Amino acid sequence: MRYLIYIIVAAATIVSCKEKNIASQEWHFEKNIPLDGINPIGIAMDGNDIFLSDGDHNRVVKINEDGNMLFEMPGFERPMHIEFGEADFEIT
Repeated sequence: MRYLIYIIVAAATIVSCKEKNIASQEWHFEKNIPLDGINPIGIAMDGNDIFLSDGDHNRVVKINEDGNMLFEMPGFERPMHIEFGEADFEIT
C-alpha cells in the first residue's frame, strides 16, 4: 500500500511539472482616436461603443471607434470611474 501511495504522488508530481505555453503579454497599438473637446478620466466599452467620463466638463460621453460623439450625459459632479456591471452601467 505504501508503494502505491508513492507511485501516485510521483505521478502527480510529474504531471504537474508539465511546461505550459505562455501567451504574449504585450500590448499592441491599434489606432489613435481623436477626442476633440473631451478630457477622459475613465473608460468603459460596450461592444464597439466607448464610454468616457469627462470630469472637466462634468459629463459622460459615448463615442464610436472613430471618435464621433454618439450622445452625452451631462450633469455629473466630476465623474471618474465608469464600468459595466452585470446588468447596469455604473458611474462613481
